[in-house]
Amino acid sequence: MAKSVGSSTIVVLLIALLLVGSMELPVVEGGTRGCKQASKSMTTCTAHPECDKQCKGEKAKMGLCRADGPKGKKCWCYMC
Repeated sequence: MAKSVGSSTIVVLLIALLLVGSMELPVVEGGTRGCKQASKSMTTCTAHPECDKQCKGEKAKMGLCRADGPKGKKCWCYMC
């Protein structure tokens, strides 16, 4: 009797695991624009405040002046 109760418990747990595992999880769509993208109007920068102001004009949440390899610094806009 105890063996059949243990076996049925395992079967029920396995079925529950399969049902939960097969449920669809919602995926957040990023749209056509990525979160981080280079500024369209400012190619190079020297300080964060000027880049932040420019990116906010491009409807970004913030902008940062970051190193871009040997090319110097580039203004990056963060849309999300």
